[in-house]
Amino acid sequence: MEIRVGGDFELSIEQLVEAPKSLFENFLPMHLNYIWTDIGRSAILLALMDIEKKPSKKVVHLPTYICDAVKQPFKERNYEIKYYSLGKTLNNQSHLPLVQDGEVFLFAHYFGHQNKLVIDWLNSLSNRNFFIIEDYVQSSLSSFRNNISDYEIFSFRKFTPQIDGALLVSKNPIEAELEQPNKTFLENQLKGKIIRNWTDKSEYFIDELKNSEASLNNKVTTKSISSISKYIMERLDFTFIKNKRVENWRYLFSELEKYRFFDRKVLPLFSLLAKDEVPLGFAVQIKENRDNLRLFLIEKNIFCPVHWPLSFLLNEEDEQLSNSVLTIPIDQRLGMREIDYIVECLKQYYGG
Repeated sequence: MEIRVGGDFELSIEQLVEAPKSLFENFLPMHLNYIWTDIGRSAILLALMDIEKKPSKKVVHLPTYICDAVKQPFKERNYEIKYYSLGKTLNNQSHLPLVQDGEVFLFAHYFGHQNKLVIDWLNSLSNRNFFIIEDYVQSSLSSFRNNISDYEIFSFRKFTPQIDGALLVSKNPIEAELEQPNKTFLENQLKGKIIRNWTDKSEYFIDELKNSEASLNNKVTTKSISSISKYIMERLDFTFIKNKRVENWRYLFSELEKYRFFDRKVLPLFSLLAKDEVPLGFAVQIKENRDNLRLFLIEKNIFCPVHWPLSFLLNEEDEQLSNSVLTIPIDQRLGMREIDYIVECLKQYYGG
């Protein structure tokens, strides 16, 4: 059977008909205020609507290294966006902003790893009178929590085959009326994921998935999580998912280290995985010709996403980061066989 690594999550009929492993209520945060939404943008929008009920300013500080989807709710609510940089390795504190009272500061935990740089900086501030939004989207399965923010955003679509499902956790209760999920989006996603399970020929499922994702770029509205995603979540083994991702990350790291890739032109963005961290992927910086390597891997059926092509660059370091990062898949569908295949393909590319 031909090896395929990465790409959209498939959804099997077996997953849909098996008995639940957990009740949906078990996914709810304990002793916290929360609202389930369809996607992360809806959760951010809810946070902004709550902030605007309080003495606040429509000014937000965003990291330059962030996906455009995060910016969308702020633009739609007419916020002035001020960018700050964390440098080419996401650990440079020299560009952290001066945030005024009543403004909004958003930061992200990247690739499943805790953003300790920003956490330490926030803890060092003696007087914080601004609103903090903590983006856990890439770290939604990690267990670290900081109790430092007013709002926390989670999303599980990048980790599992569920169709939608994001979570807003807030320091204080939020009252909100949510719209019903977009039926066309749900139907296209469901069809695409089921077809994806039956065939590797992308022409049969890619349009369904792409068109449904494109529909999310319309105006953001506050929608609830769908019942089908609740149903799927109940049938997922999250303990296995977390453990397998950690196992795959550590095995890939050891193999790349063993074959001295880190001495060449493939550098890990993170060299450690803490006990409370569950990786989204194995993020590396490619010193030369990142896009050439990515195309080579696609030809080998290895699909490595790029997080992210940036629409705004603050300095050269942001450009270096955006143009060099590649996310190697280590998700729960993979085992040692697939990880070994990734390493062999990298050997072929680098001639070693």
